[in-house]
Amino acid sequence: MELKQRKYDFLALVILGVMFFLAVGSMREDSAIRDEMPHIVAGYSYITQADYRLNPEHPPLVKQLSALPLLFMKINFPKEDAGWKYNVNDQWSLGDTFLYKSGNDADKMLFWARIPIVILMLLAGFVVYLWASEIFKNKLAGFLALLLYAFSPNIIAHGRFITTDMGVTAFSVFALYSWWKFLKEPGWSKFLIAALLQGCLHLAKFSIPILLPIIGIMTIFAIFSYSKQWGAKKRWAIYLASVMSATIIAFLLVGVWYKIFMREMPLDVQQRLIAESIWDDQFGNAGLATKLINLSNIEALRPYVQYALGFFMVAAHASYGHSTYFMGDVGQNWPEYYFIAYLLKEPLASQIILYTFL
Repeated sequence: MELKQRKYDFLALVILGVMFFLAVGSMREDSAIRDEMPHIVAGYSYITQADYRLNPEHPPLVKQLSALPLLFMKINFPKEDAGWKYNVNDQWSLGDTFLYKSGNDADKMLFWARIPIVILMLLAGFVVYLWASEIFKNKLAGFLALLLYAFSPNIIAHGRFITTDMGVTAFSVFALYSWWKFLKEPGWSKFLIAALLQGCLHLAKFSIPILLPIIGIMTIFAIFSYSKQWGAKKRWAIYLASVMSATIIAFLLVGVWYKIFMREMPLDVQQRLIAESIWDDQFGNAGLATKLINLSNIEALRPYVQYALGFFMVAAHASYGHSTYFMGDVGQNWPEYYFIAYLLKEPLASQIILYTFL
């Protein structure tokens, strides 16, 4: 029986291997997509310049992971370019200059900067396999879950580009799995790993708050399911304290991370960035930019001001949206867009399985 189960480990490795070679093989001839130019120059600038003036509307972690392979290459960073020296958040122009006008090998940079995203895709698939195997106590279940993951068009499409999409997917899986492991068998090491991964989740994308209710539901479920050896009041106290403590640790990690990678960013540059990115009536809250600028004068709050700036920029972007061709028309306000896109893009087999279990 054990040998029969072990064969699924081998098959899972085969599927992950195929994903790797498909991703790497297909991306070799791909030019940079629109978002890759600002993301690659922003991630590289955070690490090498310790300055967060570029692309503040996304947290840094995924961009920095993509930039890591570039540290082992001879790269010319356009530090004297006006897009860096005088402007703030001139990410599109500087991204183009960084890749194509600074004497760098753009194809080589793009290829190696995409590899960390591919690795995140594979690690997320591996965790999907582990998690499903543990839930159903059967590795066949894990293998089937991995198949659905591996053949999802969204995973295939975004698992090889320098964007936050695959990064937030992977860190969501890591954070939720680690929290589930902690809830099943509480322990200090598991708690710390889960808390730090929640912090990484916040450093991956600003849309992460939508996952917080899921963590809350998992915790409530665990109170009634996993720890029956404790009294009800003790269960509530332990898990509530764990949720609050994990939130605090994640919050501190965000602050420390931002602090490290904006330590060389002049205060006046940050304040110009705020003034040029947010206008006072943008959220029906007069003086928002002024409040953030005032808070940035407090050194300990500067990292959190930068994080808040990015969050508000994304919120504004979400409220105004893009002009989009959708179902035979052009416009900006499509409440049903994601629902219909999901129905059209996700394979019917995956949808049938999902609806069957629901």
